[in-house]
Amino acid sequence: MVSDRSTARFKDFGRVEAPAISPFPGVMEDISSKGCKIRFPVSIEVDTETDYEIKVYPSRKATEAPIVLLCHPQWQQSVDGATEVGFSTLRSPDTLRLNNYIQQLTQEKACTDPDASLVSDSPLCQFV
Repeated sequence: MVSDRSTARFKDFGRVEAPAISPFPGVMEDISSKGCKIRFPVSIEVDTETDYEIKVYPSRKATEAPIVLLCHPQWQQSVDGATEVGFSTLRSPDTLRLNNYIQQLTQEKACTDPDASLVSDSPLCQFV
């Protein structure tokens, strides 16, 4: 989990399709209920005045269908011939599915981080 943010941001991996940005799929590097960071394998310029529809295929098989999000780029930077883009999430067709996915990541974090709490509220794990 990435700290120092207003909402919990989780290091997560997933394939991202954003044909209006790049013909090549990107890789999601982290995600939160408010945004995500995506790395595209090529050098691109993203119009920061445009909203984009992206399809996120999370690495976890929580869903077979992609999570469709309407996003707005906040920043971009070139790294070793690739481009990283930070997006904020706008009201999207799959906002509810995104929130459910973030809840799943939150529960997994609670299960794997004994410092998160001594007694977890999650029905999926229990520290003994």
